[in-house]
Amino acid sequence: GILGGAAPEGATGYGGASLLLSVSGPLMCIPRAVVVQESETEVRVGVFFGLPDPADGSAVDHVAACEGVPGVAEHLLIPVPLAGEVGDRDVLTLEGSQIRMIPTPDS
Repeated sequence: GILGGAAPEGATGYGGASLLLSVSGPLMCIPRAVVVQESETEVRVGVFFGLPDPADGSAVDHVAACEGVPGVAEHLLIPVPLAGEVGDRDVLTLEGSQIRMIPTPDS
């Protein structure tokens, strides 16, 4: 699914996003959760990877299986809806490290 709910019919995956994250994660793992904390001066974002749910419904430790897995990474774009535009706010990881921003042609 798309973070924040289903997109309207005909919408692109990033069309309504205030922020489009480019992330890398372990191959075969998926983003299980995206955490966003907004204030007037900053937007903090964290992406947490885990295994997909098994088709047979069995239990699995989603996160532990994806932590520190060496090898090939997959790259994904994650559209993130925000309460307001990014504007002049700093975009940071949850730990407070700066995330490099790439401006859009209209900004």
